[in-house]
Amino acid sequence: MVRITLAAAAAVALLAVSCSDGDIQAAATTTTSAPTTTAGTPTTTAPATTAPPTTTGTPTTTEAATTATTTLPADGAAVPTNDPELLAALPSAPDVPAGWTDLDTELIDPEPRSGPGFGYCGGKNSAARALDAGAEGTAGVFDLVTADETFVGVTVTAFPTATEAERYMTITRDALESCDSVEYDVPEFIEGVTEGDLWFDGFVDPFQPERAWDVEESISFDPAPGGAGDDVILSWLGTTYTIATDGLKYRDRLQDLTRIEQHDRFVLTFGTISRCCSLGYDWPDDFTEDDLTTPAELLTIADTLRPDILVNVGAAPG
Repeated sequence: MVRITLAAAAAVALLAVSCSDGDIQAAATTTTSAPTTTAGTPTTTAPATTAPPTTTGTPTTTEAATTATTTLPADGAAVPTNDPELLAALPSAPDVPAGWTDLDTELIDPEPRSGPGFGYCGGKNSAARALDAGAEGTAGVFDLVTADETFVGVTVTAFPTATEAERYMTITRDALESCDSVEYDVPEFIEGVTEGDLWFDGFVDPFQPERAWDVEESISFDPAPGGAGDDVILSWLGTTYTIATDGLKYRDRLQDLTRIEQHDRFVLTFGTISRCCSLGYDWPDDFTEDDLTTPAELLTIADTLRPDILVNVGAAPG
């Protein structure tokens, strides 16, 4: 089964949690054209497989075009700036809505990285972009699971003032505009063998294919999707993994849908990972593009979690 680490998905966006835009390392070649998948000469037989969490897709719904501004306590009243304080502002097991599950995956001070598999279009990841903009600290929680089993990640980044937060939003838009797609390759994961942070666990049993997985990331975004926030970006990162071995072709698709909101000097990121459209496995894939998280569904998730986070960091939508 495909193994998805939320460090790799953060981006979620970080997932920006993208997700997105994850903290993973690529040994890869970057292009801006459509991917080409070449079947290697198979010498081994692929073991039984399971369909992993994966997805890609184009949004079919539009978020409501409502806006809100953010006001902060006067005279810089006590608000969190360091990573532990920011982490405490995020939802934990006692705080998640009824029916949700918290698998207790936390992240503070994410590592700034860049390259294919790290940031949008092979550029800098969210942590590196935040540092470039002058961030004071970042914390995230991942593996929040909604009642309908959607995996959610949330991060909060503090900046000295709204000016630096606005700079981060500009840098992120520039990154998203820099390409439409990126191609690279990653190895199949084998416990105790695979090195590095970038890999794909596509087969149940330990199995070393003759070639690596071909990866294509497709990137698109809505620069002004509406909803709460002084400024908002909505991004889609669709990742398709393809491999040919022993005369068979396997494919998995992941969608990292990320909503990035500026609230005065804070930036909140909400992200989900969903999957569809597997090919070549031992049973039909029950997940289609209709099962991918939509912008409207992500907005509902953000609307559920946002109020308490803003109160905890000392900001309140006005």
